[in-house]
Amino acid sequence: MIEIFDKEIKRLEELVGMAEDFVEWNKEYQNATASIPFKDVSDRLLRYATHYSREIERVLGQLERLQRARLGKPVPRFVVDVNTQ
Repeated sequence: MIEIFDKEIKRLEELVGMAEDFVEWNKEYQNATASIPFKDVSDRLLRYATHYSREIERVLGQLERLQRARLGKPVPRFVVDVNTQ
């Protein structure tokens, strides 16, 4: 009978250890998910990022045209932008 109780105590101790591991994992999971923005926020951030990326490309194109003009090189009247993304 003592042997059965010892086995049961050992099994319960293992279950307690597993439960403690789960609680720790759950805390880490909650912390990780708390840093993920909601869909509407992430959509807005993506729109802003896209807008600023396009603005940077536009300004770089203007800079390139101004530099070409300053050096006396021919400046194209139109810009062909081919995105490969």
